[in-house]
Amino acid sequence: MPGVRYSQCPPWVVGERSGWSQMVTSRAGCVSDEVLAAALARSSEGMILTDAAQNIIFANEAVEIVTGFRQAEMLGRNCRFLQGQETNPSAIAEMNRCIASQETFRGLVLNYRKNGEAFWNDLTITPIFGSNGATTHFISVQRDSSELVALRESLRIQLENAQKEAETAQLLLDVARLLGNYSERSDATNAIADAIRTTCGADRSAIALWDAASEQFSVTAQAGWPAHLPSPAADFDLVSGALPQVSALVESGHPTMFSAAPSSARRQLLKQFGCVDVAAVPISSRGEFRGILLAFWETSATMHLESPFEERFTGLGHLAAVALDNAALLEQAVWNGTHDTLTGLPDRALFEMVLHEKLEAAATSFEGVAVLYLDIDRFKRANDTLGHHAGDDVLRYVASALQGSIRDCDFVARVGGDEFVIVLSRVHVADLADQVATRIREHLRKPLHISGQELFVSVSIGSATSDILDPGLSLNRKARVLTAAADGAMYRDKAARSGSPDQASQPRELSIDAALRGAVIREELMAYFQPQLTLASNSVGDVEALARWHHPQLGDVSPAEFIPLAEKNGVIHEIGAEMLRQALALGAAAVAAGTPVNVAVNVSVIQLMQHDFLDTVTTILDASDLAAEKVTIEMTESLSITDMRHIITRLLELRRMGMGVSLDDFGAGNTSVLQLYDLPLTELKIDQSFIRNGGPTGEALIQGIVNLAHAVGVTVITEGIETTDQLHTIRQLGSDRVQGYQIAPPMEHRDLLAWLNEHDRGPRCG
Repeated sequence: MPGVRYSQCPPWVVGERSGWSQMVTSRAGCVSDEVLAAALARSSEGMILTDAAQNIIFANEAVEIVTGFRQAEMLGRNCRFLQGQETNPSAIAEMNRCIASQETFRGLVLNYRKNGEAFWNDLTITPIFGSNGATTHFISVQRDSSELVALRESLRIQLENAQKEAETAQLLLDVARLLGNYSERSDATNAIADAIRTTCGADRSAIALWDAASEQFSVTAQAGWPAHLPSPAADFDLVSGALPQVSALVESGHPTMFSAAPSSARRQLLKQFGCVDVAAVPISSRGEFRGILLAFWETSATMHLESPFEERFTGLGHLAAVALDNAALLEQAVWNGTHDTLTGLPDRALFEMVLHEKLEAAATSFEGVAVLYLDIDRFKRANDTLGHHAGDDVLRYVASALQGSIRDCDFVARVGGDEFVIVLSRVHVADLADQVATRIREHLRKPLHISGQELFVSVSIGSATSDILDPGLSLNRKARVLTAAADGAMYRDKAARSGSPDQASQPRELSIDAALRGAVIREELMAYFQPQLTLASNSVGDVEALARWHHPQLGDVSPAEFIPLAEKNGVIHEIGAEMLRQALALGAAAVAAGTPVNVAVNVSVIQLMQHDFLDTVTTILDASDLAAEKVTIEMTESLSITDMRHIITRLLELRRMGMGVSLDDFGAGNTSVLQLYDLPLTELKIDQSFIRNGGPTGEALIQGIVNLAHAVGVTVITEGIETTDQLHTIRQLGSDRVQGYQIAPPMEHRDLLAWLNEHDRGPRCG
């Protein structure tokens, strides 16, 4: 049995000396009453000694401090005087049980000080037994644990709140994952309709979406409707008749209960649905009304308007808005995954798939297939002299001309910066490809007007037909041979039309490919740095390193030209390492100059797949004076990620080193929305085509990406900000940082340091 038993020393005997007990001495080894009294009196913890009847015979100074009672006020009293109205009954019951059973009690008891203030007493009561086994005294340890209890309660509340927030976040993630499995918004709205019943206790539910163009509602999902009752989807006028205050509902943004009692007409309408109450909550996104969630009850549901119904129903309204936005975003993302967002044309991946299909069909139909490969003449010159917006206009202009020159059964795609392909099917005449080429040039005779200037656009066109193919080749080999033949014919056309013999001038691509080898050693490549504006602080604390190449003969070569070639010929590893070295040198110099910035360096998927990539990064970082936390590795989406697990492993290693990880050109590359859950990202860069294209659709897509990124804790950067209107729009849409010529152009190392110094002293951007 727990307790203190005196089997060798005699028990304490209560005496008068010093208000304390005397000890009857016996054999050696027992301490004196003075020593015991001093030890108890000087203990930092409150100590109370009672007799067997639980009357206090001693209390030390620590008890006086905790309770506010003097010792003289406590002697002879039962400790129950410390209890009060709010003292926890369960603890008292357990205490009484332990005392009656001669067991040690340990528990938290709500006691009260002399001034009436409550405190939590971490109380331990231990019985003391005499030599005959009977209880002679009780000794208790009193500890004021109010702060600990308050801390525990605070932690409990925080944990509950965190759990609620986690549940909400998990629900949002579940909705996003669910949308990833479907291609239509109906699946999302059906799930929300089911959730209204299970979450809010409604007997039936419906979702009515608003079409702003026709100014009409349409019920897109419903749940719990028996076959013998009218369906709200069949005639939403019945439902809207029960909701005469839709405008007020939208303005409030909160659930509203429409009872049948105030209006006989409304009572009759609800009766048709077998209900007496209906609640509605609006679906709104970014201030735009999208529709209504409806909950129906067969019996009175007025009580349901109180929490947690309101929170749940309102939350479902928000989830419905997120679900609809995400559905639209995913639909757009699926389209973007196989299309060029600038021209709206299919991309290379879809071209290759279509070419395979048409070649396979031609093998059984005995119809020919032709491929036309096109390249815009002097496109870089238009970009450099008139600006990137002019280049975009040229690309869209050419895309339109190509689409207007082909038949419905034909196919056109943009496969590169200024390269397009056309696949002709059902080729029955030998000169069909030439006829299409002639139509294209006829369409391009009309000048393009850009910034008040007339620009005449021409293209080089090469073609090849399937009759050149060896029937014994595989389908993949046939597609490659046919494409390569058309590509070669295009270069010959370009050379012939420029007045140079075919053998005298190699295609520019070959010249660039040869010149790239050794460009790093010749110090022709230089990192330019473009600042990024943090919108919350209106300050610049980040820059992106951009590769620039000036060749003695080729001149300034665009990254859009040499980076893809560098990825193909392997020089990208040398270029990447050199850009990282120059970026870290800039970062260290900025720190030394008192204008520290974080530096972002572009890294392609090919670099990440290189076996010694991490070793290279570590070596360069160790040789620099810049902390890893100041560096962000920006993964570009120039190529599809075929080994996502390997890439994630590499990115996690970078994160463990302290570096940030950013995904570049999101929305225009190959990364799936669902892969955001796997990639260990710290940042996400929205492709500049979204802001360039603008309009409600572009803004909606940007908002969707921002919401999605923020939901998984990723910082959002928007590229291509070139006007104050664009900056204002992006600020409203919630992007964290922006980058573009409106903030500052890319600049050399020295110029950037000067710019940062001037920017630090002068007014903020934007």
